[in-house]
Amino acid sequence: MQNYKLKKITLFFILLNFCTVLFANDWEQWRGPVSDGISSETGILKKWPNRGPKQVWRIPLGAGYSGIVVSEGLVYTIYGTRGDEYCIALNEKTGKKVWRTYLSSIFRNGFGDGPRSTPTVDEGKVYAISGQGIINCLDAKTGDKIWGQDLLRKYSASNVTWGFSSSPYIYDGMLVCNVGGTGHGIIALDKSNGKLIWRSTNDKGAYSTAVSAKIGGKEQLIFFTAKGIVSVIPKNGKVLWRYGWKTAHDVNAATPIVQGDYVFLSSGYNSGAALIKISKRGGSYSVKEVWKTREMKNHFSSSIFYEGHFYGFNNTRLVCMDFKKGKTQWSQAGFNKGSLLGIDGHMIVLGERGKLALVELNPNEYREKSKTSIFPRTKCWTVPTVANGRLFARNEQEMVCLDITGK
Repeated sequence: MQNYKLKKITLFFILLNFCTVLFANDWEQWRGPVSDGISSETGILKKWPNRGPKQVWRIPLGAGYSGIVVSEGLVYTIYGTRGDEYCIALNEKTGKKVWRTYLSSIFRNGFGDGPRSTPTVDEGKVYAISGQGIINCLDAKTGDKIWGQDLLRKYSASNVTWGFSSSPYIYDGMLVCNVGGTGHGIIALDKSNGKLIWRSTNDKGAYSTAVSAKIGGKEQLIFFTAKGIVSVIPKNGKVLWRYGWKTAHDVNAATPIVQGDYVFLSSGYNSGAALIKISKRGGSYSVKEVWKTREMKNHFSSSIFYEGHFYGFNNTRLVCMDFKKGKTQWSQAGFNKGSLLGIDGHMIVLGERGKLALVELNPNEYREKSKTSIFPRTKCWTVPTVANGRLFARNEQEMVCLDITGK
């Protein structure tokens, strides 16, 4: 009897270990598993050594601001070098290159060359868009091209001023994005072959990535275009509702945040932020502005929502803002124009000049737990990624992997 119980206990722990590996917390798309910028991982190191978290590996990379995604032991991003842009896959444990695939010629700009869009991994494929608006669907293990197309040329659109930045968003077998062509402002492609499923609106392209949500009991795709927020029916692209929001140079870049029937949006260039409420009566929707403020201006990085508060950048100041009234709870300098993600009751903040900090998600005060510098004296405009107990970050020259578990 004791041997039987012992075997059951042993089997339980074997299965538990297997499940832990099987359901590893990968980060396969822009803003993470549910597109909210928050990791569900726990048990991170709350006090870093003087030199910061342990470095697992560091590699030279190249130009661009593309984010990093992690799936099934591989790390993916896009970068530019010697006039071209590539999607690259690295071994998660060692940082060694597994494959590299050409996407397009490099996008050039006075504020930095290279790609802006973050790749998406879905069902064994990687979807990557270059700064020139060239999309490629690649085999995730080999990098072999499955299909590709020039989105701007095919859908009669012009590139946005600072380069194509929207990341591919996969929903119910479709890849959707804000291209900005006349009659093709928003498109949905068959993710398996790139064929057009539907097209909608005349909205010019912006820099934000789509999200999906259920509002008023109905599934919706929500885009932040050059004209503002627009919601469409996923199966056919029909517009459900709109909220106009014009920003200088059409730089609507931050991802909208949906909480129930409320949508938060923010942009820079002195525009600010707003919270809107979506109501449904019969078959129609109405939009009501709950509050509007200039104390949260997300220039290029997106905010996060945690326990009734928004945390994000008001240009060069890190801000905590109340959800209900849009009131600033606290404001902190020291990062310039940074970016952040949420994890285990904290946020990891990467400043524009390479300062990395662990800060409590605390609405009452700014409470910094640890800090270090990972990219001294270089420009960091890419939000970090967390996957499987490791932090991945890059600038325009390098990528680094840090162990944030303390093990």
